[in-house]
Amino acid sequence: MADRVADGVQALAARLTTLGPATRLVVCGARAIAALSLAAASRRDLDLADQVVLVGSHPAERQLFGLALALAATRTAPKVVAPSELAAQAIDSAAALAKRWKLTRIDVALIGRDADPVARDAARAFAVELGAAEVIEEDFLQGAGESAAGAGT
Repeated sequence: MADRVADGVQALAARLTTLGPATRLVVCGARAIAALSLAAASRRDLDLADQVVLVGSHPAERQLFGLALALAATRTAPKVVAPSELAAQAIDSAAALAKRWKLTRIDVALIGRDADPVARDAARAFAVELGAAEVIEEDFLQGAGESAAGAGT
């Protein structure tokens, strides 16, 4: 099982090779965070705290994201939101957060299947609301390494 998870994380990280300094992401799930961290590990042109919105319902996800930021040596305040904050007022809440964080768009949503279903739905909806061109959902539990791309998948 551990090998399947590692393979899935590496496969997902490989999907992120086109990340650039202007790419804006919504990330949800510990494995998605691990994949993002792996993809960004040797990149000094990325500022994950500036570029990423983490939708997380568990302290472990927030801590893992904090570790990824520490390894990336970022000094920017992270953008972290609980799914309940997005679900409470739906579109109004998403718009308020986007305005507060000065986000005009989201390019990619990276959603791990290990995330809470409510968090996955909230992350997907937030990303789509902000115009995500691509939603990448990794299914780590069924057929490691297989993923589906495209909005709403």
